[in-house]
Amino acid sequence: MKQAQVLVAALTLGAVGLFGSRARADEVDDYVKKLIDLDLRVHTMALEFRETPPPTPDAADRRVLDAQVQLSIKNYDEAATMALDVVEKYPNSRAYDDALFLLGEALFQARDFYSARHYLVEAVAKNTGSKSEQQALQRLVEVALHTGDYDNVDSYLTRLQNVPASAMEPTVPYVRGKYYFFRGRLDDASMVFSSIPATNPYYFQARYFLATLQVKRGDLAGATKSFDDLLKQQAPDDTGKDIQDLARLAIARIYYERSQFDKAIEAYSSIGRQSTYWSEALREQAWTYIKAKDWQRAYRSVNLLLLYDPDTADAPDLRLLEGNLQLRMSNFYLASDEFSKVRDEFEPIHRQLQQVIVKSQTDPAYFDSLVGKSLDKFDIGAFVPPTAAKWVKSEPDVARMMTLATDVGEMQRDLADSQKLVERIEHVMQGSGRVGIFPDLASARTKAIEMTNLVVETREKFVRKIRAIIDSVLTAEERKQLDHLAIERDGYERQTNRPTTDEGVKAHERTMKGQFGELDRQVSEMNVEIQALEAQLVAVEQYYRVSRSEQKIRPEDIEGPVRDMRTAIDELRAMHDKLREEIADATHDAASSGSADQAEHETAQKLSEVLSKELAIERQAAARLGGADRAQVDRIYDLLARCDAIDVQLNAFDKRVEGQVGVRIATVTRYLSGAKEQLALAGEKLGSVLDESKALGGGLAQAMFTRVAEKFYDLVVRSDVGIIDVSWGLKDQKTQAVTKLTSLKNLELKALDEDFRKVLEEDK
Repeated sequence: MKQAQVLVAALTLGAVGLFGSRARADEVDDYVKKLIDLDLRVHTMALEFRETPPPTPDAADRRVLDAQVQLSIKNYDEAATMALDVVEKYPNSRAYDDALFLLGEALFQARDFYSARHYLVEAVAKNTGSKSEQQALQRLVEVALHTGDYDNVDSYLTRLQNVPASAMEPTVPYVRGKYYFFRGRLDDASMVFSSIPATNPYYFQARYFLATLQVKRGDLAGATKSFDDLLKQQAPDDTGKDIQDLARLAIARIYYERSQFDKAIEAYSSIGRQSTYWSEALREQAWTYIKAKDWQRAYRSVNLLLLYDPDTADAPDLRLLEGNLQLRMSNFYLASDEFSKVRDEFEPIHRQLQQVIVKSQTDPAYFDSLVGKSLDKFDIGAFVPPTAAKWVKSEPDVARMMTLATDVGEMQRDLADSQKLVERIEHVMQGSGRVGIFPDLASARTKAIEMTNLVVETREKFVRKIRAIIDSVLTAEERKQLDHLAIERDGYERQTNRPTTDEGVKAHERTMKGQFGELDRQVSEMNVEIQALEAQLVAVEQYYRVSRSEQKIRPEDIEGPVRDMRTAIDELRAMHDKLREEIADATHDAASSGSADQAEHETAQKLSEVLSKELAIERQAAARLGGADRAQVDRIYDLLARCDAIDVQLNAFDKRVEGQVGVRIATVTRYLSGAKEQLALAGEKLGSVLDESKALGGGLAQAMFTRVAEKFYDLVVRSDVGIIDVSWGLKDQKTQAVTKLTSLKNLELKALDEDFRKVLEEDK
């Protein structure tokens, strides 16, 4: 900075010496002053430019804060990425410990328990007893509960227990109690939960666990009182309200076990519809009514549950239950209608499943091939008919299959996304806007563009002025050449839109981004149309499913068009995603600070060449001038010489910027090369996993398919049995009616016999 100040003072004194004698400045003098100021700015910019600026002291802290924000809004992947950046780049910063815990926490919330454990173990290695370390220890205990790997958990609990009471986090005893509870150490759990005071935020949870411990020990009366005491307290938050609803469920279940059905129903009814557990309470309430043989109310509960969630996993069983309840109430025609609807809906599905089973018997690798094709985008519809998929997801075998496929499929998608990200980074680095990758270099380029545009504007202005001065001495050939060059220059000027201030550069950038933003908006409208198409397709499928008994179209006839439509929607969505990516890349490349508009740069260079040609011709003609005109032209030449000097500096500065871009790009390229090697290794490992998964998944798929087929066979059989029961019920009803009529007839005949006997006796 001292060098810059000395330079400014020297140039200012020179300017005073050069122009101080003039009493009045003309336009040339004004522009000379502007160029002197511009020259100072260029020198200052060059002196202040740093090829490798040091990171800001608070860079790590700011990244940790950003990670905390992302974690709070449940953007776990982004939070993990930010925290990992601090862990890898700033291992000696004060934010490192917090970043380690945040990384483990984000991975835990994303349910990546094994990766979370790796970083959480590192977070507790220092044994400082800090807040983040206590939180990490607790998470390690919870990771153990999720994974079933309890190594070192006792040491974690010991460390938590040794934390001074004044520094202990309120969650510590609660986590320790949970661990003891789920490990079956009931006495230890009871002791820990009992020690949690009412001021602790986890007091409600602790009291609920204590009541549950009483249930486990068989003390139902004590448990009921404990749950009831919990209900009498004011819930501190929404979590407390959920715990109270769990307490109401527990009380209802205790009453049910005691056959106190009225009290059980009252407890179930106390759970509001807005509660998370309302549907569960309604389901159990229905069975309580059944246990109490109150068929009418049981039917109402089941019917309400189906209205609330018609796609619930046990909906087919509930519909059969509705039929059986109608049968119990002697509503035979309603029961027959319900059983018939269930049979009509699920019998075609069962036939489809049987056809697939027959096909698999002739092709042993049938299920293996299905698994291999669908892991990248797993769809249960690849194994069972789409109409049956929603009913079978709750099956244990199906859940296992879906977990396997989802895990491997996520690996494939993550690997593909990583490869795509590397490709996009390479595209940006190879493009004209690669300087925009580095904010400090982009800012320097923006300043240089502003100054370059000001120099070009000055050249244009004074080349025109020279033309006006020398017009009278031009030869016909010179005039013809200059006119031709003027037309060419005018064409290039029309192609350029050169901002000459920092705000102008930014305004130009905003304009370009706005235009691409409008394109992005139009593409977003296309996405809305795609979503509408998908919604219509789902609605058609739902309507067909609901009204299948009334439809004349066979399921196999509608599956083909639906599959084709879904394929077309997938293609449209892929096209939409590609357009969005291209618009994002173009928006980046359009930024003045990024690519500096390569086409405009080329146009500016051509414009400079035209101006140089014009100036060369004008110099020839100016030699024939004399007097004041010649002096004025010479002054303009001096001004243009200053422009040349500034151009030399700006070109040198731009080379420095571009050189630093190359150095940094080389560094990024080395990182990318390492990342590509790692991705290649990961791809090879994933390939082997896929091969193993195909065999394992094929076996699971076959077992799952068999179970599903049995389930739908059971539904069809139970529907037929229900229809038979209805027939027997009707027969029994008619038999009872006939028996009753026969009994009445016999009674009447007996009465007539008695009457006639008396008459006959009187006649005798």
